[in-house]
Amino acid sequence: MNISVEQLVTCGLSREEAESWSTQLQDWTAACDEPLRWKKITTHLLTPAVPFAVHELLYAENYPQLRKRQLPCPAWFPQPNESSATHVAQWLADLGLANYEELHAWSVSHQEEFAAKLTAALSIRFHRPAGRCCDTSAGIENVRWFPQATMNIVESCFQADDDALAVIAGDQDNQLEYLTYAQLKALTARVANGLVELGLQPGDRVAISMPMTADAVAAFLGIIAAGCAVVTIADSFSANEMAVRLEITQPKWIFIQDEIIRNGKSLPLLEKLANQETVRAIVLRASSSRAIGLRPGDVEWEDFLSADSVLRCVPRCPEDETTILFSSGTTGHPKAIPWNQTTPIKSASDAYFHQDIRPADILCWPTNLGWMM
Repeated sequence: MNISVEQLVTCGLSREEAESWSTQLQDWTAACDEPLRWKKITTHLLTPAVPFAVHELLYAENYPQLRKRQLPCPAWFPQPNESSATHVAQWLADLGLANYEELHAWSVSHQEEFAAKLTAALSIRFHRPAGRCCDTSAGIENVRWFPQATMNIVESCFQADDDALAVIAGDQDNQLEYLTYAQLKALTARVANGLVELGLQPGDRVAISMPMTADAVAAFLGIIAAGCAVVTIADSFSANEMAVRLEITQPKWIFIQDEIIRNGKSLPLLEKLANQETVRAIVLRASSSRAIGLRPGDVEWEDFLSADSVLRCVPRCPEDETTILFSSGTTGHPKAIPWNQTTPIKSASDAYFHQDIRPADILCWPTNLGWMM
């Protein structure tokens, strides 16, 4: 690790600090491997009070060998009491396994047992019991998950206490909106029942093109609860890019904001549908001005929402579509990517194992529904 005093000073340390740190770093470079050296750096040198540029410099320069071999460079090391309390550690203890590599190997060689244990851990709800979790009779490339089951994955989303926090949404003015699970469930139900009242049937497609707001979350869940499939379209797309995706998926309706307010400036969104005669819009207002008029056949969000706030999820087959995303289309025609009722189980599995997400944890997801993150 070869960092000069001048580099540390340029990043914000005093010269006295930089000289002391440089000596310490040289000692650790001689005595420690890269991961151990970073552990010492984060334990004994770096604090929130140290300029972030120093954090970046030390991390960038600490792992030359791992970077050369294209291996992960650890940024954080859990304490023993933290790592032993993780979901992964609990599974290792339950199964009598020694490490993550053995757990991964077990999940591959015991697919049925792994899927059953995972769905139980995640409290996945089924209308008709799953029976077998995994059918590979047509080959591993054509695996069928829960082939005997019926389900609606939205039901698995509402198992927290009614007054637990479900969504925190912020706007351009840094105003925060909070929704409890009870409030989100009621709004989801009003969306799902509103779609049924419009005459939509299970399997119909409904698009969403709007920022990630609390209403967008409820619209997404409500579409799936009604047995329909969400077509996600990024609100940053041009009218032509939006038209291509609508043509591919043929949704019956689209949830869309009239405009996006960004840094005090209005960015029209609804007008991108001006030439789209085959899809009608449910329009959410970004402000109270209502300056942007609706097209014939479009409806206001408030008029669309059902008065019925009881959630009744439509049972579906696990392989039925829930969501259609798109590739960016930067290298050619955009490609539709279908998700089904089991895809969120994979997402939850990743959060459960790799992020060790627990009830009441808060996740920040700075993107909108049009992108596959």
